Amino acid sequence: MTAILSLDGGGLRGLITALILQRIEEARLEDVVLFSAGTGANPAYIKGKRHDWGLFQWINPLMDILIDGVSGVADFQCRQLLGSRYFRLQPSIAGHGRIAMDAVSKLGRMRKIGESWPIEDALAWIDSHF
Repeated sequence: MTAILSLDGGGLRGLITALILQRIEEARLEDVVLFSAGTGANPAYIKGKRHDWGLFQWINPLMDILIDGVSGVADFQCRQLLGSRYFRLQPSIAGHGRIAMDAVSKLGRMRKIGESWPIEDALAWIDSHF
């Protein structure tokens, strides 16, 4: 068995996990077990019905959409390749307001969100796979 622990987040999100999975050369895919821990999902949407913005108004919302989309693809690929041998712990921080990646002043709030997130399923998965 090849056990992998992936801690990813920020701008690269699930890409690190997908890249690790691609680089495994000495193991057979059937022997790979992967636990991936993210830094939290904060889904967003663009409010309103009309957005006749220029390029500069679209940059921030589009970057968020593109980065979140890439993360979802990496998670989907790992789930398809590994099935039950893959687990992603990704707490939702929705409902707690937008928190930027570099928001050091909000570390206390982020810690409270993390401590309140249920991890029983993740612990059970780890116990059964490691």
